[in-house]
Amino acid sequence: MKNCQISKKSINWLFKNVDLIENRRLQKEVKKALDVDHFFSPHAHEMQCKKGEMGEALIQKWLDDREIPYCTEADIRAKGEGKTPDFVLENPVCIDNLMVNWIESKALFGDYFEHEHYSKKQFREYAEIFGEGMVVYWYGYLEDLPSEGYLVKNYSFFLENIKRKLMSYLIIWYTGESCLNTFEC
Repeated sequence: MKNCQISKKSINWLFKNVDLIENRRLQKEVKKALDVDHFFSPHAHEMQCKKGEMGEALIQKWLDDREIPYCTEADIRAKGEGKTPDFVLENPVCIDNLMVNWIESKALFGDYFEHEHYSKKQFREYAEIFGEGMVVYWYGYLEDLPSEGYLVKNYSFFLENIKRKLMSYLIIWYTGESCLNTFEC
């Protein structure tokens, strides 16, 4: 598409509106490519968002089950605040000898690249603003990731059977079903 002098912005728009591609051969090839792209297609992005929502729902359930009061990112943004983690606890909770004030959920594997990217973009600032916190990588993480002012955990901290639920999102991918409001997935 770039060879056809189509801008990157237009390409992204066409990926979401494939039926508007005038060249039928190109339309067919783009549809085929998007159907098999489980990482960068608009559908893949949508599924990544759903996985993120599932992770946040599980943390919320964990907090609610323990009657730990918190504000969500949406609550804090509604007050006009800037950067905020997914959950800010009203009172710190001691976890692994650290007083956790906030929790950030990441529906991905924590490798060095991703962790450094989010440390610069989010985690360090959260620690400065809210104090000590916790980052949850739902698909695991490298054990020796650096962390200053926050813990790094995976799904097992919240529920032992959660991996099966989050890993089975491909079933949802193909069926188009949603399980955000249920823990039966």
